[in-house]
Amino acid sequence: MKIFSTKGASVTTGVPTDAGPAHTLAEIEASLTRSIGPLARQLVRQSAAQARSVHEFYATLADNVPAGPERDAFLARIRRLDPGRSGTHAPAPAPATGPPSARVAFDAATLTRCEQQLARHIGPLARVLIKRAANDSGNVAELYRKLAEHIDTEPERQAFLDALR
Repeated sequence: MKIFSTKGASVTTGVPTDAGPAHTLAEIEASLTRSIGPLARQLVRQSAAQARSVHEFYATLADNVPAGPERDAFLARIRRLDPGRSGTHAPAPAPATGPPSARVAFDAATLTRCEQQLARHIGPLARVLIKRAANDSGNVAELYRKLAEHIDTEPERQAFLDALR
């Protein structure tokens, strides 16, 4: 059994500890929210508590996403979060080459522009992701990169980055 923390609440799960860190569970919740809305939070908690395996957990969540392209996109996002479980591997993150990023205060105009552009690709969840990325980024380039990671396809990621330049 594992205890995850999602948005301030702890969840005791039947999902084995190889399900990943709590931030992965939060990312899964965010991804599911894009597909089914605010019900995702409760569904992730309930599924995590009842699932006997990571595979069952993912399958239960996917069953709640409408079949077709939307479900395929959700499953692709999960695979990117957990590349060891699928036949397609996401590129490994670049190793850190120095001290962790210092926290930077971004101006409101930059954050508003980022939110508007990101919302075109992922919807209203952009506001939450902007706040998280702004807190974790040391410069504008890093902020843009972190935000682009939430966009599913490479052409859309590139369009997002081009619009911000």
